[in-house]
Amino acid sequence: MFLRKLSLFLMTHLAIWAIILSVYVKQKPFSLELGAANKDKQRLLEQAASPRLILIGGSNLLFGINSPELEKRTGYHPINMGVNVGDGLAFMLNNVAPWVRRGDVIVISPEYEHFGSFYYGKGEFLYAELEQRPAAIRSFASGNMVEVLNKGFIIAGNVFRYTVDGKNKILKAYLEDNGAVYRRAAVNDYGDIVGHYNRPERLEIKDLPIAGTDATPETMVRAINGLNQFSLACERRGARVYFSFPPIPRELLGRRTADTQSIAENLQRLLRFPILDTPVEMSFPLENFYDGYYHLTFEGGLRRTDKLIESLKSKGALQP
Repeated sequence: MFLRKLSLFLMTHLAIWAIILSVYVKQKPFSLELGAANKDKQRLLEQAASPRLILIGGSNLLFGINSPELEKRTGYHPINMGVNVGDGLAFMLNNVAPWVRRGDVIVISPEYEHFGSFYYGKGEFLYAELEQRPAAIRSFASGNMVEVLNKGFIIAGNVFRYTVDGKNKILKAYLEDNGAVYRRAAVNDYGDIVGHYNRPERLEIKDLPIAGTDATPETMVRAINGLNQFSLACERRGARVYFSFPPIPRELLGRRTADTQSIAENLQRLLRFPILDTPVEMSFPLENFYDGYYHLTFEGGLRRTDKLIESLKSKGALQP
């Protein structure tokens, strides 16, 4: 009797969830979301002609690179693989590794959080990747899977709430607004987000975090080991790999001097491929930031791109 009741209970709940998921999939405008641009980036990574300049990191690249300028001044075809910091550095590297070719120049610019608890990302962001591109699971490290499973109830709750509270109409209206920034249509053919170029918003001092990152000596070594393993695999394929610090406001650099200095010192000591710049060189005035402390404006992105090009040239990275 108990087993029969348990079976009925489970079957009922599975049927309810099947209905919820069916409605969720029909309602949600997946193809319009910013995450859908990652499918376009993946296609570019797999198909773009050589010579290629591949950029790996979080939204500091998504918002902080001017790829047309990069292409014009280097002759390389940029592929901006910048995604959300919450995808984690481990996933970002694994996602690119199978598609590296001889002659590729690769610039890795992780956020500082990747040297702490964000190395394996966060479950909600990784799940969003799977919603857009189920094949992304092939790039998941074991730590990525743990993150998703640990957030299982939260993810399920988000799916349920989205399905029953009618937010799909609000989201779709936003994504169809030509002035919206966080949507697929705001990303250009290289993978740069450009929808904010003419927006007036600017980051303010009050928006900057007070606390530092949660990086520890152990988590820093974990991230650097992952970077070195990726670099070694790329070098075996005939590609060249470089590290660049992410752009942050000078005011934030002042607050996080100990954090950034510790990360930079560990990189200098342990990283086995060239570093293009320093945290100070990659700090910019507050007016160069749009709505987040990694998100550069059009002007800020041009300045960062110019610095990146000059650094690559000085290292001889753009030689055939």
